Amino acid sequence: MKYNKLIVSGCSFVADIHDLEDIKRNIQPEYVKNFIRKYPNKNAAELRKLPEYINLLQNYIEYKWTTLLKNYLDVPLVDFADGGNSNPRIFRDITNYLIENKNDTNNLVIIGTTALNRINRWLDYKQEYINLHLKNFDKFEKIENLYSSHLFDNPNDLADYQMLYLKYFHDEEESLRQVQENIDLLKYICKQQNHRLFIFDNLIFSTSRNKRILGRTEDPLKERFMKDNHENLLYFEDDIFCFPKFIKLYDNKYVNSHPNRVDHKIFFDIIKDKI
Repeated sequence: MKYNKLIVSGCSFVADIHDLEDIKRNIQPEYVKNFIRKYPNKNAAELRKLPEYINLLQNYIEYKWTTLLKNYLDVPLVDFADGGNSNPRIFRDITNYLIENKNDTNNLVIIGTTALNRINRWLDYKQEYINLHLKNFDKFEKIENLYSSHLFDNPNDLADYQMLYLKYFHDEEESLRQVQENIDLLKYICKQQNHRLFIFDNLIFSTSRNKRILGRTEDPLKERFMKDNHENLLYFEDDIFCFPKFIKLYDNKYVNSHPNRVDHKIFFDIIKDKI
């Protein structure tokens, strides 16, 4: 099938490459290995601040799996992926784009889902949608560290809102049901417009605030998710459709950090074979 466009969305696991986030990993780009050998007494945060490292990042976009796949298919890339994206934002961007461009058919659509504790809300005085990461702020030394707190005149307002939301409104099973609703709508649109849809997970089943519900070895919600979306899931190996869990198969020192450029290349090689 000849695609007209590559359309993607997701959070930072799709949007960016993080080569120096975790220097303890087994799988590292060669230049990172050289940095670690050259500066053995510096930690990852210190290495990332070095001017010679910053200079090497100028063309990092070339190594992203989205860029590699765009070049391989020789099609334009429509990329909605952004750091901190929530699932509602991920699906709304893609769905709105497809509805607004209903005569644009035969596209390849790829979505990477993110953590369920991320929500997207309209911030009236800013007149824009913002992403919020619901967290128990009692564990924070500074409330100012809450995601998007810089948009509020008083970060305590955000903390109060999150506390209220977590107490009365947030439920991971319900959030997963809402994700499924968005997937069902997207599958319908893609079928009507003759798009091919792939979905993989980054943070729903690899990390969870409630380990008793999600991410278990025997997880009825995960099994239902796989059953409902089997034809559209991007399986990396056997029943693994979660990218971080797949990375752990080839790097036993990986602990849910962002993918580096080696991971992006491996992802590209897999999706290239799938399509």
